[in-house]
Order: sequence, then C-alpha cells, then structure tokens
Amino acid sequence: MKSRRALLGLAWLGATLFLGASPQEEVDLKDLSRKCGSDIPWIKDSGPRGDEDRAGLFQEALAKAKEGNRPVLWYVYRVQRTPFWKPEHLDRYMMTGPFADEEIAELVRRKFVPLRIMAVPEVGKPYEIVAGKFAFLEPGLAFFNGNGDLLHKMDRLRSLSPDFLLNTLRLVLEKNPALNGPSEPARKAEERLAKEPSNVEARIALALEQIKDADYAKAKETLGKALGAAQGEVLGRVHYVMAVLHRRQFEFDDALRALDQASKLLTQADSKGDALAERGLVLVKTGKLAEAAKAYESVLEIHPKAPRAAEAAYFLGACDYLTANDTKAVEVWKRLAESHPESPWAWKGASSARKVSDCYLGDGALARGFEDPVCPPAAALAELRSGSEWPRSRAEAPDAGRRAAEFLLRRQRSDGSWSDSRYTFGQGPIILSNVWVAITSLCCSALLEWRSIDPARVDKALEKGAEYLKAAGDKARGKFETCYADSYRLLYLSRRAAVFPNEKEKLAGEMNEIVGKLAALQEQNGFWGHEYPNPFATATAIQGLVLAKGAGATVSDESVKRGIDAIKGSVGPNGWYPYSTEGASEKKDAAGRTVNCELAIHLAEKGSTEALARAVDTFLEVLPKWERVRKTGYHADGQLGGFFFFYSFHPATQAARLLGPDQRAKILPQFL
Repeated sequence: MKSRRALLGLAWLGATLFLGASPQEEVDLKDLSRKCGSDIPWIKDSGPRGDEDRAGLFQEALAKAKEGNRPVLWYVYRVQRTPFWKPEHLDRYMMTGPFADEEIAELVRRKFVPLRIMAVPEVGKPYEIVAGKFAFLEPGLAFFNGNGDLLHKMDRLRSLSPDFLLNTLRLVLEKNPALNGPSEPARKAEERLAKEPSNVEARIALALEQIKDADYAKAKETLGKALGAAQGEVLGRVHYVMAVLHRRQFEFDDALRALDQASKLLTQADSKGDALAERGLVLVKTGKLAEAAKAYESVLEIHPKAPRAAEAAYFLGACDYLTANDTKAVEVWKRLAESHPESPWAWKGASSARKVSDCYLGDGALARGFEDPVCPPAAALAELRSGSEWPRSRAEAPDAGRRAAEFLLRRQRSDGSWSDSRYTFGQGPIILSNVWVAITSLCCSALLEWRSIDPARVDKALEKGAEYLKAAGDKARGKFETCYADSYRLLYLSRRAAVFPNEKEKLAGEMNEIVGKLAALQEQNGFWGHEYPNPFATATAIQGLVLAKGAGATVSDESVKRGIDAIKGSVGPNGWYPYSTEGASEKKDAAGRTVNCELAIHLAEKGSTEALARAVDTFLEVLPKWERVRKTGYHADGQLGGFFFFYSFHPATQAARLLGPDQRAKILPQFL
C-alpha cells in the first residue's frame, strides 16, 4: 500500500482539481473553525453582552414555528448570571461538535425553528430555565410548540456523541407527531414518486429524504418496496441507503451486511465512494478506528470526487486523532480546509487542527474531549433524557468502567499525554504542563487498574504515558501545581510496583528521584502548596510519599511528620480543614478537604479508622451539594466547583476502602 503522505497527495490532487482549488492555498484555520454551526439558520442574539430584545426573538421563533407547524429548538448557550466561569468554551464545543455534524444540522434545518439566545428572566423564568443558581446549567436545549408550550428541556450537556443529540431530536419529533410532518424536500420527493410510481430511483430518493427527516419507519417501508423492484446498480444503491438507515437506528451489524451486498453491485465511482464512506462511519461508531481509517483512505485514493469525500477526510483525521496520530490528523484536516473550504466538515476539522495560544492543539469539541464519535449503546439512546448522563445499575458497573477505559485510550495524545484539560484558562503554559503531568499520571493509574480489558493495548498506552511523564515531569518545576504532578506520579508508580513486582527496583529508583524533588517543595512550616501553602495539597503530597515508601522508595519520616503536624495544626475548632493554613470553614466547603487530610493522617500514622469514618460520612452528607456543582467550573458555589468535586471524590473513595468490612459494605455502594 502507498504511504499515507503519498496517498493523500494523490487523493487531494484529484479532489482539488475537481473543485478548482489549489492545495497550496493558505487558509485561516481559526476563521474557518468559527464558521462551525453557521449553516443552521439561527434566530439569534449577538452574544451575552448584546442588548437585543430576547423576548422578541423568542416570540419571532414561536411565530415561525406556528406558521410552519414545527417545534422550536432553543439552544441555551448561556444563562444570564451563570455560576459557570468561562461558559463560552462550552458554547464553542457545542458549535464545533454536534451542531457542526451535517446530519444534525440537516435535521435541524428541516424540522425545527432554531433559536440561539441567552436565557434571560423574561424568557427563561416561566420554564424554570432561569430559576435559581443551579436550576439550569449551560449548554442546554429546550423545545416548544408555536404556542410557547414547553415540550422538553435538557441541560448540563457534557462529553457526548453526535448520535445522542441526533436521536434526541428524533425522539422530540416522534413524541409530538402533530409537529412532525414531512420536510419540504421529502414532500417534493413524495410528489415525484406519486407521478412516477414505478420509478425505483424516485423511491430511493424518497427513502433518503425520509432518513434525513428522521422518519425511519416510513423510510424502511419505502426501501422495502424498492428492494423487490431493483436490480444491478440500482439494487446496490438500495442496499447502500438501507445501510444508512440501519446505522441511524444503531443496527450496526445489519448496516455492514447491507454494505457488503451493496459492494457486490455498485459500479459507479460516486456510489462506490459513498458506500465506502458509510462503511467508515459505521466502523467509527463501533470504535473500530483502524478499519474505518482504511475505508476512508480508499475513498480519498480511489474515489476523491465522491459526494461524501469531504466527510471521509474529516473522519480520517478523526480516526488518526483518536489513535494518537496527531501529526497525521492535522495534515489531513489542513488539506481538507485547503481543498474544501466551504464544507462544514472542513470547518469542523479546522477547529481541532488549529494551534491555540495556550500551546495545545485545537479548541474544538473533538480535540478537547467534549465530543466522542463512538456511539453509545442503543440502550443509552432509548429515551429522552434531561441531560447527557446515562444512569446505570450496580450490575452494569463493570461495563461502565470498561467504556470509560476505552474512552481514555482514545484520548491519549501522540506524545503519551492526556492533555485535553484547559484548566483555569488564564495562566496558560505556566500552569498546563504540571496539570497535564498530574492528569496523565491519574489516567495511567486508572488504565493500570482496568488493564484486563486489553492488556497489550493498555500496556502500550502506559509505556507512552511513562515516556511523557519523564519528558514533561520537570518542565514547569516550581510553578503552579508542581506538587500534584509529583504526587500523582508517585501514586501511579507505586501502584505499578504492586502490579509488576519484577519492576519494583527500577520503579523505586524513579520514585526516589521524584520523592527528593517533592520534598524540596515543602515549606519550612511543613506545608506544600499548589499555588499557596494549604492542608489539602499537603495531604495529597503525603499520600504520594507514603504510597511510594510502601512500594520501596526511600522517604524521609521527618518530612512526612512535619507535613502531618502542619495539617493537624490547621484544623479549625469545628473539626474542618480550611482553604488556607488557618481560619474557619463551612462543612459544605470543607468536606472534601477534610476527608483528604484525614486520609493522609491515617496513612502516615496508621491510626484508628474513627476519624476517617467520620470524614467519609461527612463527605457523603454533603455530596448532594457537591453534585450540583459537578458540571460547573472554578468557584461556582463559594469554595466548591467542578474540579473540586473530582479532586475530593478520589481520596474519599480511597478512604472508604480502608474502613472495616461492615462500614465498606454500607458506604461503597453510595460511591458507586
């Protein structure tokens, strides 16, 4: 097979000649990426600072919906006075993610009146969209009929697949049949077929329009009638459209079988190219990225003029990106931008290909981990939801863990890091290196725990992760978050020593080096600090040191003792630990810090579990307040925010596992 570079050169030569563009033409990826979602005809305001009459825009959308007998889709990109700090990034992820997906955009254009305005009291309050600090968190969607009756709403949308939103739109339409008439293109296709009832091509065309309308039952009926009347190339096209229908209904095995039938019959280049593009998409949805890439490569090499060639190029880049071939992904997306600058797929690719100021790749949904093109199981998509969460039963926990591990494997970058976190946005390169080292260490720890799902693949990911940790571990030494970069590396290496005892001596040497550097960060008063000295960062550092010592590293008892004394000396009269080195704190704010500090004390002093159990109980008591900020950022509720939730949840679960059998049996299911 030709090399990827040669393949792309030949493919894009054909494509660019066809389009009359030069592959050397420079394009502004940032400008191109800003076009994502612009092919949806939004009724919109000018942004959160605009002074438009948003109530008037809402009424305009309702009037248009009543006239066309359609539902309104209100995309709530911002809630006025939001508790979220930087919600504009989530808006970018929605626009470069689901709203840049052509199938979603097509369905929105056909069947909805799209509205994109900030939620203000005069519009959102009657629907409890503006109804208290955490009542509704962006990004969210609300659907209405032309009378202004609320049909459905959902918020707190996070890491989702395009299939989830596409299926949500379908379910809203199905549950409101009075607003779900055929689109204008579908009506025209019906009229054509009525005039030419024996024309199989007309029947295929109608089925395609019905699929685009998300009217799958009618499409199936239409295709069933076409199957008996078609043969040769036309029959091949029937099987191709049937594959699209199966894929849209998450019947992926049936889709592949239909494509196998189509491939035996199709002879026209465009049809063969589109069938290959559809095969690639089915394989992407099922997580078979290497196989999908081969299908997309064939489209670009053999059928570069196929109607779905731009889509194939975008997904080829996505396959590269999700298998940690970042350089190849960027090359594909840049070529796509140069040769198909008017394609929404080029805009979507540009959002992940562009380099942004804080020194990482892309500000789009795919690059930042908000969008995952691999489809969830059909059970996750079976009903309308109020958000993007899929509640699972306790018995399904192993499957949830496996899927989470698979997600992590798709998110590792070519340098071995997990670096999609934007963290606090402000400090940029000063802070990100240590953040990424810490996160990479945690991801390696998680994959090590779930190694059994695919030992060879996980071991390869861990090897790359270890290379990154060595290369980047000291890039920002002494800057913000250094203690976390060191502490979580020790966490991973100590756990690895337990799984691979034959590596214990080598790992002890690596840990000793980190232990020395972490000890050097300790203040004279015994504290460590991520940005400033405090008990919770100190607790994390001590946990790392104690775990390293247990795995064979040499750790100074004096350093650990000074840290423990500092933690104990900071506790308030009510038993809660402060945000700095001293001062009072509310139970709500201190619950996470307290369980973290008590875990460190317990590990270092091997004391009783009474204080630890109290800390875990307090954490669980406060958990509902933590839950409401879990999908926010920064200080959404005083001293609570989204990343505080995850930071505290980890030591809380570790503490719970150290309790007695009866306590564990009672407590661990609550964490699960």
